[in-house]
Amino acid sequence: MLLGKKLTEKNIKDLCSSGKTTDIKGFKAKSGKQFSAALRLVDGNIEFDFNNK
Repeated sequence: MLLGKKLTEKNIKDLCSSGKTTDIKGFKAKSGKQFSAALRLVDGNIEFDFNNK
């Protein structure tokens, strides 16, 4: 689970194979507000990509 969102098997496969995912909806910020973002794998760390449109 990442910021209140359970990643699907496809999300994890995409992240491992190509280093990125498509937009994922439903992440929750600390403020409680929901947002969408793609994930990228950079130097072994997961980063949010807000410019994936």
